[in-house]
Amino acid sequence: MRSGVSRRLAAEICFSESRKSTQKKQHGFSLLEMLLVLFLLGLMASTTLMLTEGVEDQAKYDETKRRMALIRKAAVGDSFRTVNNSPEISGFTTDMGRLPHCIRELLEARNCADDADLALWDQDLDSEVWSGWRGPYLQVLPGSDGNLHFREGYGNEAANAAEDIANSGWDFDESLGQISLTSSGFDIIDDADDIISDPLVIPSDLQVFLGVDWQDITVQFRHTASTNEVISANSLRVRLNYPIDGIILGYGDTELDTSAERDISPYLTATFPATDVLFPLSGQIPVLATESINLTTAGTLASNQLTLTAGTVVTYTDISSNTSQFTLGDSCSPNCIMTVADHGETDGTITDITFIANGDLTLAPFYIATQTITAPNLAKVLIGVPAGSSIAADTLTLPFGATVSLPAGSSAIVNDQVSLNGNTATVSEAFSITDTTITTSVSGDSFTVPQGTTNPTANDLLMPVGINVTAGLRSLTVICEADGRLYNGDCSIPQTHDPVNIVFSPRGTLPANSSVIDWVIE
Repeated sequence: MRSGVSRRLAAEICFSESRKSTQKKQHGFSLLEMLLVLFLLGLMASTTLMLTEGVEDQAKYDETKRRMALIRKAAVGDSFRTVNNSPEISGFTTDMGRLPHCIRELLEARNCADDADLALWDQDLDSEVWSGWRGPYLQVLPGSDGNLHFREGYGNEAANAAEDIANSGWDFDESLGQISLTSSGFDIIDDADDIISDPLVIPSDLQVFLGVDWQDITVQFRHTASTNEVISANSLRVRLNYPIDGIILGYGDTELDTSAERDISPYLTATFPATDVLFPLSGQIPVLATESINLTTAGTLASNQLTLTAGTVVTYTDISSNTSQFTLGDSCSPNCIMTVADHGETDGTITDITFIANGDLTLAPFYIATQTITAPNLAKVLIGVPAGSSIAADTLTLPFGATVSLPAGSSAIVNDQVSLNGNTATVSEAFSITDTTITTSVSGDSFTVPQGTTNPTANDLLMPVGINVTAGLRSLTVICEADGRLYNGDCSIPQTHDPVNIVFSPRGTLPANSSVIDWVIE
């Protein structure tokens, strides 16, 4: 009995010791251990968050750069891309003839300057040039405010509501043929993370410079009508047709409604021809008594037969002392015969014939050369002058007393500009050139000159001849000075005529004016 109790007691003691031992082995984490675990978990979370933020920031940065590229393409197309071996010509600038003033103009046909409607895509019937807004050039859906926005990758908005509508949170600047574009990045206050594309667009992305070989335009007139025709002196101009703010300007527009304004226009030549030009298509020219002809190369007269050589210019003076000319072409070889009306001249070598009776001059029509006439001063030199300036005898007097000697035949002052009949000028004082501004050293007068003007000697100026034209499909037309109508043999009635088309490509070979305009009078 005692032995059984002893064994039971020993077992209980053993079990109790075992439980104590087990309890000692199952104790919890200490506070230090818990803090260490929490620190490691926080470090892992922050590292993950930093990595995630970096990825998000890079994505927004990449999207911003992508959208910058889309804005550039919308504005000026992609001139680095070729179509049929020529630079691609597209975008707002090609259509409108200018850069967009804000991003909104790429989204809807509203002018940022005055909120007026932009001219829409249409064809000018005379020039056959298409121009005007044909967007949207960027594709977006209206935002929650009902307006169209093309935001940068960070979604920033401008604080000013009108500015936000205009530029969708971008910092957009358009000036001097360039566009600069900036995104404020994550922090719209701190400039350190700004994304700048400066400039996004440069002048060579949209403009083609027509140099000195475009100063004068040669027009070859071919006459296929059934009657003789005379082009009156200074009755025509050549017009280079390209859009100005989305339209092809005409004589009804305020920029061209006076002859003086047309003389300084960068898309019109001076008037031509210098004298009346005669097209004796039928080979028969009626003359009256007392009228006369003059020959640049002497002919041989035998009674009423006049023998002439190729290249002779025949000047006809009518009863009112008006003169007109035509030239004998290469087909007049070795010579050609003109039958003349009754005259009182002696047979032999002669350069002048005066008629004593009404009659006709007759010669074969194919003897008469195609008339080639120069239309002067398309690519021109324009200088800007301040208010209070004046011109007398080709001398420009500036407000504070400095003078500038201009080439003979330069224009009057029109809209604070002067068109020079040449590319040199001499200033009465020493001067400095800053960009395009000339400032005299004594009087402090200033005026503007074309980019690239140099000072070769003393007080002389040498200015580049040329005009900048926006790239695209453009055309040349011959028009009547009286009202801007197309010329097709008669300026008194509306006419039609096919234009001479020409393509100006940015970043391509500069177009050379090496051929003539072939203008057929029908």
